Amino acid sequence: RVMLKKLVITGSTIRSRTLSDKARILNLLEKKIWPVIESGEIKVKIYKKFKLEEVEFAHQTMESSTHCGKIVLNIDE
Repeated sequence: RVMLKKLVITGSTIRSRTLSDKARILNLLEKKIWPVIESGEIKVKIYKKFKLEEVEFAHQTMESSTHCGKIVLNIDE
């Protein structure tokens, strides 16, 4: 659908933002974005889930830029 509608998806980092900006962004995410994701209206594409012991391989996968979607590092298992 993105290509058919000629949409553009962009991302950014908040690393350089102030703590108050980060708090404001988090608040907006919790109020506006998470409900849409939880409802299924927006789906997050997950490329692969890695166990904590696989962190090195997960990082190599991320650096290779050959994946499409999110790389998840599961620290609970």
